[in-house]
Amino acid sequence: ELSRYEDDDSSETQLRWTGPVLAGGVLWVANNLGELRGINASSMQPIIKEDIGGSISIAPVVAAGTLLVLRDDGTLAAFR
Repeated sequence: ELSRYEDDDSSETQLRWTGPVLAGGVLWVANNLGELRGINASSMQPIIKEDIGGSISIAPVVAAGTLLVLRDDGTLAAFR
């Protein structure tokens, strides 16, 4: 289950999740804190958590075997 707040004990910073996109058996989601998370599509267990370093408001995209993540500041991150 994805958190709704940055700190589970506080409702100060509500997380906004975007995605998922499926690539290689992994569901990818991102949030407004700059977290990219990979969830095993079969077991639904989290397997990857990456800090992108900036807010993300649009879903990641997969093209030519590359996962593309656009931060709100216009920075593009690419993962293979």
